[in-house]
Amino acid sequence: TDFDLDVFEKDDQLIIRAGLAGCEPSDVSVSTEGRTLKIFADRKSLDTSPAIERSPSGTNSCDVKPVVNDRLMCQLERHIQIGRTYDLDTITASLKHGLLTVLVKKAAIDEERKIPVATS
Repeated sequence: TDFDLDVFEKDDQLIIRAGLAGCEPSDVSVSTEGRTLKIFADRKSLDTSPAIERSPSGTNSCDVKPVVNDRLMCQLERHIQIGRTYDLDTITASLKHGLLTVLVKKAAIDEERKIPVATS
């Protein structure tokens, strides 16, 4: 299963944003293999009643039953090819309010340099 993903280029970096509602940072993995950026998330079922007290046995202290429970427990994965103009060693990732942001800085551009030619 995949997820919504947007990729932008701004100034000197690539910005990748992924909608991962319901995921915690510990549920998300960002890695590279070659020039491929891999994003993996393990979406778990949400607690359907976060404001309800739990008894020591782990059951609800009152009778609460979900009316609608559409949140799917699933594993999400996307792969993105990153061009050679970006430095994979600069990748950072953060997750806030269900939005994963991955930043990749552009690689330093080698300036042209003159090489003296000696006589033999």
